[in-house]
Amino acid sequence: MRARIEDHLRRISFDLIIANGLYALLNVPQTGVPIILNCHNVEYIIIERFAAIEKSYAKKRYAVREAQWVRDAEEQACKRVTTAMVCSDYDRQLIRQLRPELPVFVVPNVVDTYSYTPAEAEHVQKGDCVILFQGSMDWYPNRDAVEFFALKIFPVIRGRYPSARFVVAGRNPSPRFVHKFNLCDGVEFTGTVPDMRPYLAAATVIVVPLRLGSGTRIKILEGCAAGKPVVSTRVGAEGLDLRPGIEILLADEPAEFAQEVIRLLENPQLQNAIGQSARAKAVACYSQSNVNGIIGKAISSASRESATSEAIQ
Repeated sequence: MRARIEDHLRRISFDLIIANGLYALLNVPQTGVPIILNCHNVEYIIIERFAAIEKSYAKKRYAVREAQWVRDAEEQACKRVTTAMVCSDYDRQLIRQLRPELPVFVVPNVVDTYSYTPAEAEHVQKGDCVILFQGSMDWYPNRDAVEFFALKIFPVIRGRYPSARFVVAGRNPSPRFVHKFNLCDGVEFTGTVPDMRPYLAAATVIVVPLRLGSGTRIKILEGCAAGKPVVSTRVGAEGLDLRPGIEILLADEPAEFAQEVIRLLENPQLQNAIGQSARAKAVACYSQSNVNGIIGKAISSASRESATSEAIQ
């Protein structure tokens, strides 16, 4: 990849490079072309959070060192680039700690609110309780969230609703990981699905019990756009401008999380109220039209910074 990029830079005159994350930037050689770093996450934060919940002393110690190494790499990356884009104000503050003078633009994650809409589900019986988690199972924070919910939260919910189903929709769940839940009644894995919208339509409640991560969660925005109530941890909902109790429900402890899900299952009016409010917020703040102008400003900023640097030199 690095050789291909070097070849392109030799043969073609570019105005701008957008590096799609820290790991992509590593393949970009030293160049006079201005670079925008698109930060899906602040990577070291993910590893710090892993260290905070890891029970193995050896893994915890290693993760603490790894987080510092990655933080150093992100600091060096910020020194290389002209401009950065992040998906929340929280992440902007973290990036500014690495390089205070770096222009950083908040470009929120968005969802196609024309495609993701409230819809009636097919083949769903009245009174069914379908609790949905959507996300790639080859991403460790998602696997941790599923295990946390299935083992610590879902049994409490099944105690009140014995027919409740926990559907995990996402690609590449390993056989070893799925095997962990063979004895957990009501837990289902779909594997890769061609379209998430039918699963959203069938869901009663969306859950996002993430304990690790950075950036903002598109899975929450998809649920909001589909008009579904979402229960999330605070880490899961981090960086999203969703009002607790109005557009989303938040809980961190297993018992509290289970109670919030049960409250929704018991109250269809609350389900509808939160789902409608969440849909309105997604359309107003997290649709495609909201980000085009911000991206344009980031590109203009990178061009100005490059021109200023050249003038100084």
